[in-house]
Amino acid sequence: MANPKQYFVRLTAKAPLLMHRDNLKFSETVKAWQRDPQNKEFSIAGDDRSPAWTWIGCLYGDSQVDPYVVMDSDCIMSTLREAGAKMMTGRGKETFKKQTQYGLVVDGVAFKFMINGQQLSWDDLRPLTTNNNFQDHVQFATDHGFELFVKRAVIGRSKHVRVRPMFRNWVAEGTITVFDEDVSKLTQDNLQRIFDLAGAMTGLCDWRPGSPKPGSYGTFTTEITLV
Repeated sequence: MANPKQYFVRLTAKAPLLMHRDNLKFSETVKAWQRDPQNKEFSIAGDDRSPAWTWIGCLYGDSQVDPYVVMDSDCIMSTLREAGAKMMTGRGKETFKKQTQYGLVVDGVAFKFMINGQQLSWDDLRPLTTNNNFQDHVQFATDHGFELFVKRAVIGRSKHVRVRPMFRNWVAEGTITVFDEDVSKLTQDNLQRIFDLAGAMTGLCDWRPGSPKPGSYGTFTTEITLV
C-alpha cells in the first residue's frame, strides 16, 4: 500500500469563468424579497437585476464562515470526474472516472480563488445586499476586477434576464491528497493528464465545455507540484 501523497494545484484561466452556485438558501431570500408588497414596484419577474443583488448568490463560499469567495471542492471534483471519464486506464474499456472520486480528495472544502491576484472579500460584498441600484453593483464589479455578465435566456416561451459574475484573470489554487496511487494509478503524471483534459475539455462552473449546454467559459491550465 502506497503512502498518501499531497499535491499543490494551481488552475490558471484560459477563458473567463462564470460562477453560478445552486444556492437554495439565497434563492429563498430573493423570493421573499420579491413577494414583499413593499418591493412590488421594483420587482420584475424573470429578471436577475430585480433585486439587484441576486448575482451575489452565484458566488461560492459561506459568507458567515469564509472571509473570501472560494472555488468549491464540488466544482473541482466534478471537472475531474468528467475528465477522468475521457482517459483510459489501459485495462480494457476502463476509464479514470471512478478513480478521480475515490482515489483523491480536495483538502478542506475549497480552493482559494483570486482575481488579478486578489481575493474577493465577503465583508466588501455584504453592503451590496441592501443596495438595489444595479449600476452600483456593476461599478463594484469593475472596481474589484470582474464583470457582471448580463444575458437574455429563453425559459419555455419567455425571455428572462440572467446575471452571472464573470472573472477573466482568475486563479484557483489549493491542495489535493491522493490516498494510494498503487490502487488508483493516480500518479503525478496521470493527475497532470487528467487536469489537462479537465482544463481543455470540461472546464469549471457555468457554460463550460462539459456543461449540459456547452460553452467556452471556465477553461484553464494546471500546474501540479508534490508537496
